[in-house]
Amino acid sequence: MRGNRLLKLLLLSIVILVLVAGCASQGLKIAVVDMKKVVENSKQVQVYQKNLDKELNALQEEYAAKLEKIEDVETLEKKRQEAYEKSQKIKKKMESQLKDTINGAIEKVVKKQKVDIVLRKSDTKYGGIDITDKVIKELQ
Repeated sequence: MRGNRLLKLLLLSIVILVLVAGCASQGLKIAVVDMKKVVENSKQVQVYQKNLDKELNALQEEYAAKLEKIEDVETLEKKRQEAYEKSQKIKKKMESQLKDTINGAIEKVVKKQKVDIVLRKSDTKYGGIDITDKVIKELQ
């Protein structure tokens, strides 16, 4: 299992290396984005996290009151599953909105910087123009 994972990582690294080498020979401008840094340092991400926490806390309070009144184990389990599914739906919706917002910021920076290709910094060993700080600034 671990060997399979290492093989996939090695193949991905080779593909990225070939891509970068090919692009460099064509004079393409390549940028990298540190998504971890974007998520950790963006005020927009913090706002999304607060909104997510707020919605999940409201859902938790709503279901806590409902669950206290239920004595039937089967009904109780059904309500817990319902609450879990609602929380996952809320989380997925918020994550999708956040992803769209981050991608929009990246697109704006790419247009301003006239970049041809953007890669995740975590997938890139070396090379590329780091646009992470510009993306974070665009999200402010």
